[in-house]
Amino acid sequence: MNSRKFLFAPLLVVAVLSGCLSKGDLVKRHSIQHVKEQPLVAEGAELNAKFQSDLPDQLTVENLTQWYLLNSANLNALRKKLSTLQASAEYSGSLPNPIFSATMESVGFSGKSSGDAEYVTGFTQKIPLGGRLSRSQEISKAEAQQLKFEVEAELLEVHRRIRTAFANCLFSTAELEVEEEILEIAESILKIAQSRKEGGQITQGELTLAEFEHSKAKLQLLKVRSDNRKAISHLEGELQARLSPDAKFEGELETVIALPKLFTLNKKLSESPKLKASFSKTQKLRALKLREQASAIPDLDVGLFYRRIEQQSKNAFDVGVALEVPLFNSNKFRVKRAEAQFWESHAELSALTQSLNIELSKVYWQLDHKLKEVEIYKKELLPQSETISESFQKRYRAGAISLEQSILVQRDIRKTRLDYLEVLHQIALLWAQLRSLIEI
Repeated sequence: MNSRKFLFAPLLVVAVLSGCLSKGDLVKRHSIQHVKEQPLVAEGAELNAKFQSDLPDQLTVENLTQWYLLNSANLNALRKKLSTLQASAEYSGSLPNPIFSATMESVGFSGKSSGDAEYVTGFTQKIPLGGRLSRSQEISKAEAQQLKFEVEAELLEVHRRIRTAFANCLFSTAELEVEEEILEIAESILKIAQSRKEGGQITQGELTLAEFEHSKAKLQLLKVRSDNRKAISHLEGELQARLSPDAKFEGELETVIALPKLFTLNKKLSESPKLKASFSKTQKLRALKLREQASAIPDLDVGLFYRRIEQQSKNAFDVGVALEVPLFNSNKFRVKRAEAQFWESHAELSALTQSLNIELSKVYWQLDHKLKEVEIYKKELLPQSETISESFQKRYRAGAISLEQSILVQRDIRKTRLDYLEVLHQIALLWAQLRSLIEI
């Protein structure tokens, strides 16, 4: 009898470890789980409060980007997912848990059944063959690496979107200032025209022309104000937050950009997170293909048991192995599917590499041409337009030129200034796009 008590001692240990002894234990475990949920709720409330925090009143592209990186719910979810994958990768590739069993064999239907029976207890361990454990570990690590690089690519995309939205706000704000100045000039011309009409120096048609230009300037100013509000709303949409009505944009479209050589940028392209994520995906699918191929090799089951023969009062040990006989290759389809996925991923990697090279070259040459245009505007067109504007305003006040001539000149100058702002705007957008492809 003592030997039978010893026989079932391992079963008692397993029951204790599994935590399924009594209702009281279940109540305790449930209460512990309930306590563990409270910090998660508090953490969620804290993150929500942090996400709804006020944006700074002095807005720069740097502090807006930093605010978004700290408060974005999407990025926080990606970071948590990444940390989970990295933790699971450390434990992947381990052996399956052993199976404990306890049986009573050769139990008779009459007489002392317990005294004639044989008691067997022990463990069975499954051992995967063909390197499947190492392949599983490779898959987990490659999956974690893929998500890591996808997060880095998303961060670059966040920088691009916020820089683009911020550049649109700067452009519309600068355009608004130009239109306000143009309206002031139109008002000045209208006052002069009204004074000359009262003195009989110009006709009613010329006065109507001045009024018409003044009305067009007011209408254009309203349109630009609407565009400015749209740009701010777009920025709020990217940030997923409301800007303060008193917020001021700090920054200039006209910034000094040192554009590296295209050869240097092409060399850096190999460090693109998008390419690294695609490469990690290919490595993951390669390991998956090899694991599926190794699955054709069956698992080996090894068992070690203690046997108590009550009838003879003897102790014995059983040792055995079991191996599946692969008469039917049911894994053939999974191997073919894994191979197809691997080669598809390999083709996607090649296509992505080519696409990024083409996009980089396209953005580079557009940016290079726009920078050359800016030099012409700064060194030639803008100084010339300033001189022409001052000269013609003086001549018009002195009555040396007609109203039509003055209006035509002001139109050309206005178009030159707005074209210059648009070139600066395009440079800011192209620079943001270039920095999303590679880190500069």
